[in-house]
Amino acid sequence: MAELEFALVDAARFPEIPAPARAGARCQTCDYWERLDGSREAEDAAAAGGLKLSRLLAGERLAGAYGMLAYRADAAGERVAVGWAQFGPLSAYPRAQVIRDRYPNLPDSPAPWVVTCLQVVPG
Repeated sequence: MAELEFALVDAARFPEIPAPARAGARCQTCDYWERLDGSREAEDAAAAGGLKLSRLLAGERLAGAYGMLAYRADAAGERVAVGWAQFGPLSAYPRAQVIRDRYPNLPDSPAPWVVTCLQVVPG
């Protein structure tokens, strides 16, 4: 089995986030966890992509980006993204605040973190 490499998402790696299994879905524009209105995709994909990138990089100065890619070498030896995870403090994901309601004993400081999206590319 080939070794995995991991890298935090940055502006250059952002387009490498692999597409999820759901047809037509794109992690680069999905802001499901950041919104409370129930939708997953913004109408303006270009604007949504910029907003998603800025949200992922919001913690860059404190703790690094709120996303990580997993890479593996393909048959030709090229490095390809094979997985993706989005994570961060509860405060970054309003939809995840329900976790705070379910577990009132979570500490206020340091702020609890959550994994909001995790996917692995099939094959």
